[in-house]
Amino acid sequence: MNSVKIRLLILVIISLISMAVLYINQNLSLADIALYNTANNKILSLNIDILQLRHAEKKYFVERDQQYLNKHHGYLQSFDRTLNSLIELAREVGVRNPDLQGLVPLIRQYDQQFTRLITHAETITKPERVKQYYALNATADRIEDNLNRIKKKLQPYFELNLKQSRESTSTILIITASILMLTILFTYQALTHSFTAFLGFFQQAKTQNDHLDKNKIVFSEFQTMAEMANEMIDARQAAEQALKDLNEHLEERVEEGVAEIKALNEEIKATQRDVVFTMGAIGESRSRETANHVRRVAEYSRILALAFGMDSQAAEMLKEVSPMHDIGKIAIPDSILNKAGALTDKEQAIMRTHTTLGYEMLKGSQKPFFRAAATVAYEHHEKWDGTGYPRGLKAEDIDILGRITAVADVFDALSSERVYKKAWPDQQVLDYMKDQRGRHFDPQLVDLLLQNREQFFAVREQFKDVLH
Repeated sequence: MNSVKIRLLILVIISLISMAVLYINQNLSLADIALYNTANNKILSLNIDILQLRHAEKKYFVERDQQYLNKHHGYLQSFDRTLNSLIELAREVGVRNPDLQGLVPLIRQYDQQFTRLITHAETITKPERVKQYYALNATADRIEDNLNRIKKKLQPYFELNLKQSRESTSTILIITASILMLTILFTYQALTHSFTAFLGFFQQAKTQNDHLDKNKIVFSEFQTMAEMANEMIDARQAAEQALKDLNEHLEERVEEGVAEIKALNEEIKATQRDVVFTMGAIGESRSRETANHVRRVAEYSRILALAFGMDSQAAEMLKEVSPMHDIGKIAIPDSILNKAGALTDKEQAIMRTHTTLGYEMLKGSQKPFFRAAATVAYEHHEKWDGTGYPRGLKAEDIDILGRITAVADVFDALSSERVYKKAWPDQQVLDYMKDQRGRHFDPQLVDLLLQNREQFFAVREQFKDVLH
């Protein structure tokens, strides 16, 4: 019996050690998840900061309002703080990432370019000012590209740690369960042994009454073993409950982290949409268009894209990029942009450059979103019969994004009232679109507009201009 007790004691100690190791491993897993969430959140914060930087930068150049310059400085300081914190975190976990270190000189370069541009904006020539503006945006694009590469490189590192942690947790769970089963088996054997001994003594008492007193059974050993069995059962139940609690808390932490990341991703997307709309509205407002013009063009473009057969994701992207079709107008002089009378040939040539200027502003990014916006800015004045500008493209050589935006833009220009003109009657607008079918516009898109005219009129009513 002493050997059975010793074995039970050893198994109990091993079980407790296994559970302690499991508990420590679970805490390490939670620490890995917390590190991953922290690193990911900081990268998302950097993305938001750079978007806000670019937004404040463009608002300042258009409105020359000191508040946007102050906001720009604030976002720059926030970017610096978050970047230093992320570098320190990477150092703690032993991640070496040259892209992360490369962000430091890049953000300094961006700050110097911005400072130089706002300091000398009034004294340098327009071509030089536009050149410096392109260089500033190219640096900002490089910062965003570095952030994307950093996220892609950090993610596998943390995922490997989490995978190893899960594997070690599973192994320890199996070992702990096996030890508990062995403990229960030994306890059962000990109880069986004691009960057999009890029956033997009882039988001997019946046949040898004279020696009953000498062979009286001692129940203390049986009682001790029963108590040990009960204690082991209680310990096993407590261990199972502890493991269950740990797993539940772990799942809750993971779900909270995932929900927070999703929320930040949605915030970035919303910020991007706001920046794009603001950029488009700035371009239009300089030529006396209204903010609702870009809203209507966006909705018309989505309706036509879906009717043309694009999937919902592609149609939604066109809706989001179409507000930037006239972004190049921010570089056209006010004397030409808002001239009351007809433009001279020279002025008309300058006005037409807004398509190329918009394309040059947006083409530097490799992101599909900005590549689509560059295409819309470049080709929305091309015509189906090849008489458009800037390149005289013809028919399907014109990208479908440009063809759709052209229909949406002209329809809205004709059917909406401006301070300098009255809106055309609906039938006159539709007759003009039909007349330009196969000349200015893609014939199929004109047919789709006519088939969905009620949707177009509903959008116009929803985003009606309020003229003073």
